[in-house]
Amino acid sequence: MATWTSSINLAEPMVAMLIGAGWRRGRAALLIGALVWGVGLLSVLSFSTLADVHWIGEMNFFALVSTVPPDIFLPIGGLLIAIFAAWRMLPEAAASALGGPAVGFRLWRGVVRYVSIPLTAVVLLSSLI
Repeated sequence: MATWTSSINLAEPMVAMLIGAGWRRGRAALLIGALVWGVGLLSVLSFSTLADVHWIGEMNFFALVSTVPPDIFLPIGGLLIAIFAAWRMLPEAAASALGGPAVGFRLWRGVVRYVSIPLTAVVLLSSLI
């Protein structure tokens, strides 16, 4: 039951995007559900019928969807969020969101700018090599 309700929550932004583009909710939900089911079916078939079908290099579909998101998309997302928070976000807004003393904000900002961003870039580059 927990998996089912979580999957509904994960599909909702995609359904909402289609609704915003003029789709009816039922059709949007049906399309997203069918696409997710198809991806799941390709993943399952990667252990049998599609085991020898290689999408990129030696990776079958399951290896592709279980490797690329955590190794590439997550570090890119973290890097972009850190760059935004440390370099683009107004300092007053960031300090207000964090709360606490000004010295703590300056320390946080320095660590994110000069430690977290470079280390996240190293993690991303190491996963690409």
